[in-house]
Order: sequence, then C-alpha cells, then structure tokens
Amino acid sequence: MIDINFIQALRDKLKGGTTKSIHLNALPGRFATRLDLGNLNYINPEYANEFLKVLFTKACFEFKISFDSINLSEISAEEQKRLSVLSKRFNSLNYENDDNYKEHGIKTFSFGYPLLIKPSKQDPRKLIKAPLFIWQLEIVKATNKVNTWSILRNKVRNANGRMVDEEIHSVGLNEVLLSYLKTDESILIPQINEELLEDAVIDKQELIEECYKVLKALNPNTNEAQKSELLNKLNEPVKNIPEAATIDSASSNMPWIYFGGVFGLFRAQKESIIGDIDKIIENYDEFQFDKLIIEQFPGTAHSAVQTDPSQQGILSTLNTKPRKIIQGPPGTGKSQTLTALITNALANNLKCLVVCEKKTALDVIKHNLERESEQIGALAAVIEDINKDRDAIVNSVRDRLSNLTTNNNYNTTNYDFLIKNLENTVIEYNHQHKLLDKKIFHGKKWTNLVGEFLKHEREIEQGKLKHKLDYKQFKFHKDENELLEFVGKIRIAQKLFSEINDVNHPLNILNDSLFQSESARAIQLKLEESAMYYPEKLTALKSELIYNIDNYKKWLDNHYSEYHNSILSEIEGFETFVSNCKNLHGDLFFKNSSFIRTYISILSVISNKYKTIKINRLTFLEKIDQIKSVQQTYKYFDHNYIETKKQSSFGVGIENIEQLKATTKNWYRGIEAIKLEYLTNFGSSNIHSKFVDNKSQIESIEDRFDKIIAEINKSETFVHSQPNCNNYNQRVLLVDSLHSKFQIINDNITVFREYYDWRKYFIELSDLQQIVINSLVEIKSENWILQFESWYFYWLL
Repeated sequence: MIDINFIQALRDKLKGGTTKSIHLNALPGRFATRLDLGNLNYINPEYANEFLKVLFTKACFEFKISFDSINLSEISAEEQKRLSVLSKRFNSLNYENDDNYKEHGIKTFSFGYPLLIKPSKQDPRKLIKAPLFIWQLEIVKATNKVNTWSILRNKVRNANGRMVDEEIHSVGLNEVLLSYLKTDESILIPQINEELLEDAVIDKQELIEECYKVLKALNPNTNEAQKSELLNKLNEPVKNIPEAATIDSASSNMPWIYFGGVFGLFRAQKESIIGDIDKIIENYDEFQFDKLIIEQFPGTAHSAVQTDPSQQGILSTLNTKPRKIIQGPPGTGKSQTLTALITNALANNLKCLVVCEKKTALDVIKHNLERESEQIGALAAVIEDINKDRDAIVNSVRDRLSNLTTNNNYNTTNYDFLIKNLENTVIEYNHQHKLLDKKIFHGKKWTNLVGEFLKHEREIEQGKLKHKLDYKQFKFHKDENELLEFVGKIRIAQKLFSEINDVNHPLNILNDSLFQSESARAIQLKLEESAMYYPEKLTALKSELIYNIDNYKKWLDNHYSEYHNSILSEIEGFETFVSNCKNLHGDLFFKNSSFIRTYISILSVISNKYKTIKINRLTFLEKIDQIKSVQQTYKYFDHNYIETKKQSSFGVGIENIEQLKATTKNWYRGIEAIKLEYLTNFGSSNIHSKFVDNKSQIESIEDRFDKIIAEINKSETFVHSQPNCNNYNQRVLLVDSLHSKFQIINDNITVFREYYDWRKYFIELSDLQQIVINSLVEIKSENWILQFESWYFYWLL
C-alpha cells in the first residue's frame, strides 16, 4: 500500500518549483510577460493606487486601462518609450495567456502582491523575491481600440461581448512559495484564515495581519509593532519595484516585505502531474493501489485490411506483447500495419488514438482508412487545431448518433442448433441418471448403502447440512430418481457457480425476469444501453433538481432576510426619531394625558414650538402604525400592539416596539429550522405560498423525472421497483441510488455471461432444488455432490 504521506510529499516537491520561476522570483526585469504594477503610473499617476483600491474592496470588477487620456505629442521621447514598452508587455500577457489556454486548457494571468524578500536557506547569497498573495485575473484586449485593455476579476466576456460575473475565485497565498519553504527549508507557513476570504476579498487590514503571520513564522523575533510599520508602507503611493541589485544591496539576513506588485503568467511547472496527484489524494481511500491490473488486449487478431505475415504477426501477439516498435525504410508497410491495427481495434469495439509529429503522416493513415471503406474512413478524425477542428468532429458524431439503429441481429440457425444439441444432451444425461438411480436403490443391499454412507462420511463433514435442510421435504424411497436428479442439478450448479464464486455477487440486483430470455447477448446489450442511457438522463435531471433546490434556498434566504431587515429598519428609524424628539422637546413630548393633549393643541395655534411638537406626536403614532403594517405583511409571528394614543404616556408604545424588536430577533434566530423544513420537503405539493409562481416549472421537472423512473420500473431491470418520491431531495437520493446500480452493471458487464448462465440455471430450478443449492453455497462446501449425497444417505438409512 502506498503511503499517503509519500504522495503528499511528492506533490509538495513538485509544487516547489525553482527559484527562477515567477512564483519565487517575481521581479519583472526584461521579461515580456511580466509587468510592474508601478508602471501603470506612466499612464496616470494614480492608476496603480486605484487598481489596489479596487482589488482590496471588490470580488468582481473590470479595471480598464487605456492611453486615450494621453496626448502623445506633448510628452517626452523617454515617456513615449516607456509607454511603448508598457503596451508591448500588456499585449504579450494577453497573447501568451490565450495561447496557454488553447494548449493546456488553463489561463494563468494573475497578480502577485506584495513581495516577500528573504535569503535562500540553501544559498544565502541568493534572495527569494516571491509574491505572498496571488489573485487570479483575466486580461482582455479591446477589439475596437488600440492600447486599451481590461483587467477582469471573476468576470468573463460572454458571446455578446458583454462582461458578466462568473464563478468566484478567491485570493490565496503563493502555494509554490509555501511548498518551497516547507520542502526545501522546513519552514511551515500558517494557511490563510478561510473566514477572511468568505467574501473573496482581502482588505488592507487583513493583508497586514497575514503578512505579519508570515514574517512571524520566518522570524520568531518579529513583534506586534511591525504591523503599524507594514501598514504605513502599504499606504504609501505605489512605486516601481527596484532592480535586483538594488534589492540585494538593501537586504539583510532578515525577511522583509516590499509593497510592490507584478502582473504575470503564474503557471506552475508540471501542473498536469500535480493535478493527477491531487485527484489521487482526494480519492485515496477508494484508490486500490494493490489491485491495479493492466488489461490485456481483448478481442480477435483479425483485420479488415490485407496484411502480410509480418503485419499479421503483430496483430496476433497483441495479447501477449501489447507494446510494439515498428521500424523500417519508406515503402515497407508501416502505415499499412497501423491501418490494420486501427481497423482491428474498431472491429473489437475499442477506441484508437494515433499521435504523429507531422500532419502528413496522419493524412496518409486517414487516406488508407478511406480507401479501404468509406464507413471506416468516416469513423476517423484528424485533429490538428483543437479549435478549428472541433465543430466538424462534433457534427460528425451527432450525425452518426442520429442514424444509429437498434436492431440486433443474430444467427437464428446457429442458435436453434445449439438449443437442439442442449436438449439432446439433457435427455442423454437424464437417461444416465435413471440408470444410476436403479443401481443405487435396487442394485445395492442395505449393507451396500451403509458402506456408501460411511465412505462419504470419512471424506465429508456431514453435519454441515444437517440443520440447513428439512428431510421431510424429500421423497427418498418413494421416488428412486430423486437423488440422481438432485446430483445432476448440483453438478451443473457447482460448475456454473465456480465461474462467479460469489454468493453476494453485485449483479444480484438484477431482476430474475431478465433471465427468462433465451439470449444472453440480447440481455447484455439491453443492460449496456440502459447503463449508458439512463444515467445520462438522470444526471441532467439531478442537475435541474439541485439547481431548483439552490434557487429555492436563495429565495428563502432573501425572502426572510428582507422581511426581517424591513421590520428592523422601520424600528431603527422609529428609535432615531424618538431620540431626536427627546433631544428637541424633552419629556413633554412623551406625556399623553388629556390635559397635555389639550394643552399642546391650544398652544400649537399660537406657537411654532408646540405646533412642531403636535406634528411630531402625530408622526410618532404614524411610525408605530407603519411598523405594524410591515410586520403584519406576512404575519410570521404574533405581537400584541398597544393603542398608544389612548395611553397616558408614549413610553408604553416605545416599550411595546422594543418588545417587538426582541420578538423579531428571536424569531429570526430560529429561521434556519423553518427554511430547513421547507428545503427538506421541497416539491410541487409543498412550497412556500409566495413561491407558487414557480410551481409549473417545478411540476415539469417532477413529471419528467417520474416518467424516467416509470420507464426503469417497466423495464424490470432491478430486483426492487424504484419507490415514488414526494420531494426533490428524495428524487436526488433516488438518482444517486440508481447511478450506483447502473455503475454496478457497467463494472460487471464483462462477467455478465457467466452470471447469466448461473442465474438462469438457478431460477429454473424447483424451490427445493434452490434451497439445496443455497445451503451448499452458504456452508462453502468444496464438493457439493459428495456433501449432499452424504446428507441424503444419512436420512435414507
């Protein structure tokens, strides 16, 4: 068993990179695909600081960079030269980023900031100048303007040319730097606090905290006072990163932070290998390291094209020697051999990939296949450019799928001949059994039978079957053929069972009705088609189910949050209003006796002060009514409102609103249980009353799902019918269950014929014969016939 620690160490070593990579030496220098953040100030003195401001505050943004504001005729030649270099580097980053995507399937344009400067432990004369944090970005060059680019974060340009949000990529520490420090210098840097990145943004204070943690890990003597120094440096205007010699001369043996940033292509070496190792680590428990088997070439050695003896020899030895080297001068038949190999693979239902250094060689093989047969040639595709050739290949596959036929022909004459042979064999065996039967019961005396029993008892532990079988179910002397019939069935059963040798065989999930067919191949093809067709349909439906569940959850979150916030917002406005009135009018404002009401009403006619008090008192009551109106919009909880205007003091109304505020908060603390109840039972028959506009769409998915389940049940593929589902979550669980069952079929389809032979034979046995066979399987007897005969003779005697 391969140790997971070894795999993780290997992954960390591969991630480490070299000190020359951008992850460990990010200085722009003369690299065409690296750009100093400070260079943005050549366009506008505040460009660099504006970029950092956006970076520290927004998870999704588009930062446009353009020379439009610069009058090139008014700047010096030196400034024009710097802008020219800046333009070339932006274009290089854009082109190289796109090329990497086309070749490797990933875009690596990112921004590294700030830089950690420290001596290498292995060679103190060398300095590591590595970015601490890396933001994954995208760069897009304008198509309708020159010298105009957009730097995007978590945005993408859609087919209409508009910028839209995409999946959120958070900021992270430089993994290559962490791996290098851990592997080569035995320094463990603490991982970034995931709670800080929930919003996918790291602000200035959070950045300083993480920088301090890194410096503390590298130098235990680092103290808290250094945080303020780091913050002061961070707040300084962005400058160009100094040359390497300048940094070297200004550095000491202690690590330090330089607040400069670099745009570049942060592509790690061996990314594909690292990705594969990550998958192995992720699925370590399921990965069967000790059971890896290299499958031999399955199939015949026949080819649809003409071959000479040496070429045929290559095909004939693929089973024993799967790796071949074919060499020879031009015209000796190398391409013809490859053509034979390809047609042989297709004939055996295999796939074939041919890789050549030059396209000319691929064209020769493609021409050979087309020359042999148009149908075979149509199955081959030459891929030179993954973008240009994609549409033609996809369309070709779609056309071929639309023309597939479901007719499965087989040779009925040969099948009937085999059945007749089998029937004759059965008749012959039964005739032999009858002859043997006569010998056992009539040709032998009691002593002979006892001798047989004792002989069996010496070789077999007879007691194993004693409590498994009920002797009252057997005829013994009443039917002389009984023993021989059982022995004949047991002999065949043990031979067939030995081919699968598993009482809990995975294919036991299949319904016995499948095995009533006389064609194993027809059933196998049906199962293969079902295992391809239904999982794909179910996966699509599962995606829709999960998508609707997620949408429903978001709706519930927003709905209850808006209701909760609207109440608290009204209450907070009310509290602010009360505080202002108290400061403006004093305690008189809150008194509400009949005398005070009359007093204020009279004075309001002649005094602006009391007029304002009267107006504000009316506003006070209106605000309470507004709060009540908002709270009772849905009436998710009850509250007993007091008629404040009839009270002797407005304080009673204020206390009542304070109670409402506490009640609102207490209700919202338990809202997760309410939402969970809705989500657990989510379905067309159980949705929130305010979500009914989506009911038809919910029912549509349920109907399509139920139709597929009905199809599966109607096909009687599995032992048990699939249950009816009342909500989306039950349907998702059912999809997973069916996926597991169809995967079992896929995993065991190669041994289906052996299982078919065993199961078909077993279900055609009588109930008592099945009991006997099952008992022999359960006790794991090595010799079924001897075991049963010993038991039979015991009760016969």
